[in-house]
Amino acid sequence: TVDIAPNGQQAVHLARQNVNDLILMDVYMPDMDGQEATRQLRAQGGLSGDVCIVAISANISDADKAACREAGMNDFLGKPFHVNEFKACLARHLGTVERAPSSATPHEGTST
Repeated sequence: TVDIAPNGQQAVHLARQNVNDLILMDVYMPDMDGQEATRQLRAQGGLSGDVCIVAISANISDADKAACREAGMNDFLGKPFHVNEFKACLARHLGTVERAPSSATPHEGTST
């Protein structure tokens, strides 16, 4: 199941309500950026405080990556990324990634 959030505040809200295997966190979002959302999740602890968070950003400098790690993010994918990079990231953090059915679609209105 995939949840999609339109902004950082909603991402934090959803992460607190749901058990997630992994969160793909856009670094630049409206209302609250991904780094602040990650800091809030890490500060609260529990399941959403320990979940693997992968930053996604077009800014891929070493300083940007360091800022994401300092915020508590576990990994970083630079945009645009290739499907093989995405699969490798999922495999690093989730283990073997099974192929989803071609009819799989994300739930509208929520994301983490």
